[in-house]
Amino acid sequence: MLLLFCLRVADDEVVWRVRYPQVFGTGRPPFGFSNHPLVIGERLICAPSATNAAVAALDRETGSSILR
Repeated sequence: MLLLFCLRVADDEVVWRVRYPQVFGTGRPPFGFSNHPLVIGERLICAPSATNAAVAALDRETGSSILR
């Protein structure tokens, strides 16, 4: 399963998680999967490489999708 997690550093608790297949409709690419999210201000930029969202912006506090 392709997941993006936000963990709280103080106690390693999961703050939120996003399931790429459910949110963006992506599957595992034939070459494997690697993602390096980038936080810019209030947004977390990620690259689910899906047909309906090659790049997406999430709210860094909640994980909800802002832009696709």
